Amino acid sequence: MHEVLREISMRAWEVIQEGEVNPMEDLLESNSEIGKYLKSAEVMELLDAKNYTGNAAQKSLTIAKKIDNLKT
Repeated sequence: MHEVLREISMRAWEVIQEGEVNPMEDLLESNSEIGKYLKSAEVMELLDAKNYTGNAAQKSLTIAKKIDNLKT
């Protein structure tokens, strides 16, 4: 599986270097090896960064507001 992901990553990188849109999602979803283990919706869920950031966005807003209040 590591080799499958490496090949997909390298292909996506080549496309990006040509100035095209990143095809990583499509390449992962359409790969038959990955499809043996994950459904398309599962691939998309794994790619969603919100699933890995926890409450970082809220903490950032809180800190930004505190900093902004220091200016006044």
